[in-house]
Amino acid sequence: MIKGVIHHLPPSVIELISAGEVIHRPANAVKELIENSIDSGATNISVVIKGGGLQLIQVKDNGCGIPLESLDIVCERHTTSKLTAFEDLKAIKTLGFRGEALASISYISFSEAFSFPNAYFFRILEGTLVEKPKAIAANVGTQITVENLFYNAPLRSATIRNATEECNRIRDIVTKYAVHFPKLAFLMKRYDGSGVDLRTEGNTSTCLSNIRLLYGVEVARELKEFDFEDTRYGFKAYGLLSNPTFSYKKLEFILFINDRLVDCLSIKKIVEWTYEKFASRRIHPFVYLRIDVLPSQIDVNVHPTKQEVSFLYESDIVACIQKTIEDTFVSFGGSRTFFTSVVHPEGNKSLSGIKKQTSTDELSQVLVSKSQNPCKKIRTDERERKLSEFFDRPHLPESQISLNFPQSQKTLSPSQTIQEENLEKSAMDTNIMFLQSCRKHFTKPDWRKIQLSSVLELQQEICGRVSAHLRSIFRGMKFVGCVDPRYTLFQYDTGLYMINIEKISEELFYQVLIFGFGNFNVYQLSEPCSIAELVALGFKVRDPLSNVTADSQQVVDISNFLMKKSEMLWDYFSLQLKDGKLLALPNLLDNYVVQLEGLAEFILQLASDVNWTMEKACFESFCRVASKFFAFKKRFCDGDHVGDDLTVHWSWVIENVICKAAKHRLLPPDDWVRQQVVIKLADLETLYKVFERC
Repeated sequence: MIKGVIHHLPPSVIELISAGEVIHRPANAVKELIENSIDSGATNISVVIKGGGLQLIQVKDNGCGIPLESLDIVCERHTTSKLTAFEDLKAIKTLGFRGEALASISYISFSEAFSFPNAYFFRILEGTLVEKPKAIAANVGTQITVENLFYNAPLRSATIRNATEECNRIRDIVTKYAVHFPKLAFLMKRYDGSGVDLRTEGNTSTCLSNIRLLYGVEVARELKEFDFEDTRYGFKAYGLLSNPTFSYKKLEFILFINDRLVDCLSIKKIVEWTYEKFASRRIHPFVYLRIDVLPSQIDVNVHPTKQEVSFLYESDIVACIQKTIEDTFVSFGGSRTFFTSVVHPEGNKSLSGIKKQTSTDELSQVLVSKSQNPCKKIRTDERERKLSEFFDRPHLPESQISLNFPQSQKTLSPSQTIQEENLEKSAMDTNIMFLQSCRKHFTKPDWRKIQLSSVLELQQEICGRVSAHLRSIFRGMKFVGCVDPRYTLFQYDTGLYMINIEKISEELFYQVLIFGFGNFNVYQLSEPCSIAELVALGFKVRDPLSNVTADSQQVVDISNFLMKKSEMLWDYFSLQLKDGKLLALPNLLDNYVVQLEGLAEFILQLASDVNWTMEKACFESFCRVASKFFAFKKRFCDGDHVGDDLTVHWSWVIENVICKAAKHRLLPPDDWVRQQVVIKLADLETLYKVFERC
């Protein structure tokens, strides 16, 4: 093959690639086969697996079966009885529609089946019948057996080694369908006869009764039901929500849209955010949600495995669901359950019995006494405050700080702004609602409103990458101590964590700059600094052998360039440049004085590392450069002190300024764990297993 020449792929390669898109792992094959059974009108569906589904998957139902005349093409790609034209997708009600599932399975496994009404047995390989169908005696329905899945995809097979994990994935799929289709009887078991993994009776069952059967009585009794319909947007919603005080072993979020098991990030985020808003601690809720929209308002053909759908009025529907969930949580008032331990004065024996307390809003809280496991006991309260917080504050002379906001020097043009009516219209969007919640931690009521679309987009990007789990950890953090100026320890729940203060403070200041855009206090320098001298010094920092001076043409050009941007820098970022001198810096956090050792490098980076050509890129790159300058750095600390200022201890700044701000304001991104910005060092429960004491 000549490099660069475009050619047609062989049909066998195309089929294998397509199969890999549809069937990622055994659970995908089971899901496709179950959906086929449901589409056939089956009322009994059984699933048998071996080796986690890699060795054997057998799905049997009592549906309508496959007609004899269709057997020749039943496993060819894009053959289906569920639609004939693309327009049929606008009214599609079946779960399958592409005609890809059986074809994809047949290209990566050895498959066989028998089907009634004609009761014929047939084998399939790579989309075609291996032999002529044979007439046999069989029950009504279809049975499909898949053997040696991924036999011709060794890399895919090698990545799926844990049979138990795959079995659990399949069980999770079958369980969710059993909950959503309570009138159907489901059975799942393993081929080795080690017992039945799950069984539902069907017919008289309900969603709640199947949850009770499959997830346990403790989960079912904590669930609250809601039923909602909105004719404006043409949808219905039914759900079962766990009490905001109840925590399951992990987040269980079951979502069906038009009877399709799907993922929807906007709905999941708003559910997590609403629980976070109502829960008094970090919990793992149990949520079952069914949404039915008009078939003409949903696009089911947006994902290879049909894992996602797209529907009209998504933001409005999500807002309605959020309101319904909040109303449901309010109705939980009479049955909130909190577990506590009441200890005898004479010893460690727990008092038995139940105590009831009535609050001012008449919400009864049932305090069930239990002997508390010492390895899970939390002995600190993150709400406690220390006396040291009120001492050793950095002394900032009043002449150095101006608390007035810089006045805007210009009126934003219509092309730069988002019209008020558009903002109001989009306020119901899920991301906007979350954005508004985030803004509360950064803004003040008397701040001027900046309506630049580029700034709003940057704010939305921050919110879009927030980790709800890390956010809960930072909100509940209890400061332990500093390892050094770079690393700090804190406790959350029963875990001990270490964070990188330089990375934490850099992201914190970036978010402060984006959310506080155009509304910063001013840190007035006691002596103005020459921009040219700072730029020249910046070159020296980059290259100690540099012979660049303040009179060099390169330095003069940079100084003149920055002066041309002085109006914008002052208006948006409270960075004051005048007559070739730096007069003021933005004051981003109360009681925080930036380490000025990095000032020269910062001024040089304004010219070299900021994209001054595009509005959004300009604001983003400026804030990134500025956040690196403002970030707390170990290399600038002098012994126990922050830097040249020998009155301020770095440990006080970390504990009472940076960590305090991070606790209440920081929106931690979801890649911090991977980047080891936040590291879990130990857990009380694990330590207890070693030392057997706390």
